Amino acid sequence: MYLIILALLALYIFIVYKFIEDFPFKNSIIIYLATFSIGLFLYLTFDKGILTFFWILESLGLLILGIMLKEKYFRYVSLSWLESASYD
Repeated sequence: MYLIILALLALYIFIVYKFIEDFPFKNSIIIYLATFSIGLFLYLTFDKGILTFFWILESLGLLILGIMLKEKYFRYVSLSWLESASYD
C-alpha cells in the first residue's frame, strides 16, 4: 500500500516537471505538495515518539533543498516547521 502511494507521488512529480517548465513557481508547487504528502505518510505510519524525529529530518531536508535551490521561502518554511516539530 505504501509503495503504491510513493509511486504515485513520484509519478506526480515527473508529470508536473514535464508540463510546467515555464511556470515561475514550479518549485513551490512540486516541493510543497511532496513535503505535505511525505509528512502525511509519516503521520499515518509511525507513532508519536519516532514521528517527531522523522518530521525533523524532513524539515532539515527541505532546508537543504532550499539552500541548494536558493529559494528563501523554503528556508523560512523549513525553519518554522523545525521549530514546531520540536515542541511535540
